[in-house]
Amino acid sequence: MASVSALVTVGIVAFNHAEFIVDALESTLREESCRVIVADDASTDGTQGVVRKWLLGLSDQDAMRFTLVFNDDNVGLNATLNLVFAEVTTPTSSISRAMTGIWRVGSRARLNSWNPLVPFFHTETH
Repeated sequence: MASVSALVTVGIVAFNHAEFIVDALESTLREESCRVIVADDASTDGTQGVVRKWLLGLSDQDAMRFTLVFNDDNVGLNATLNLVFAEVTTPTSSISRAMTGIWRVGSRARLNSWNPLVPFFHTETH
């Protein structure tokens, strides 16, 4: 259900990040033309339920920007990242951990202007 006009994909990867996931999700709403893939690696703290409940509060237009990749079993970070990459359809993508990755307004423009030949960026903000 991702937006057709998205220019960048932000992947938010979580494992037991229920406490932090809403801040990470909300930070992506400030950026236009942004598709978001939320990947959870079988959290046991209710992260998936927090994400689903948060999505219910969005408009249909905003909710369409989000794709959920929820693992039934914990497969580890690398395998979860591979699942996110398999969903990327935009020319540029960025991955953040839910615990530390707050997507900042204007990040897409900075990513695209930095080097348009580099299609992937890893972001860790503290």
